[in-house]
Amino acid sequence: MFGKEIETQFKRAAILNYPNETVGVVLPDKTLEIITNTSNDPVNMFSADLNDFYISGRSPIGLIHSHTVHPEAPSALDMQQQIAAADTEKASCGQS
Repeated sequence: MFGKEIETQFKRAAILNYPNETVGVVLPDKTLEIITNTSNDPVNMFSADLNDFYISGRSPIGLIHSHTVHPEAPSALDMQQQIAAADTEKASCGQS
């Protein structure tokens, strides 16, 4: 979706962070920034506070996260959270 380079960078980060879910944001200049997964259960869930990006004027154009024990595809909960996150500056997702 965001290009091969971002996909490659994200996969490398996900391997390094395994077994925890990895979280990254894609910025308007098409760069990837890996951010801290602030979930209390980072193996099964992710949570990410995006306030700093909005405050600094670097509004992400995408939020991506790894699935460590789930298929490599958005879950139903991922899609629900994506819709809900459109109206907030904090995103989180758990197992579905």
